[in-house]
Amino acid sequence: MTPSAVSFSDLSIAACNEAPIPKNRTVILTSDGVHDQMEPTVLNALVHAHQSDAQVIAEALVAAAEDGIEDGQPYRDDATTIAIRPPPAPPDNA
Repeated sequence: MTPSAVSFSDLSIAACNEAPIPKNRTVILTSDGVHDQMEPTVLNALVHAHQSDAQVIAEALVAAAEDGIEDGQPYRDDATTIAIRPPPAPPDNA
């Protein structure tokens, strides 16, 4: 059997939506390798502890997930986090 390859030119976007991010809010996307590895209260505590820096939030969540032990075995899943925090609006010079 010959392996087949799929390139980005073969793919299409099924749906695309935009949503504004309110001021002082952070959007966090995690794979199951992150949010399935810890209790929601732990995830929430890490986000609040690092809320001023989106990069640090992402790194802290991935590190916490990778520290997990599952069924007595070391962590063996992908752990992906994307944290987006818009920059503050420029001051109004009116």
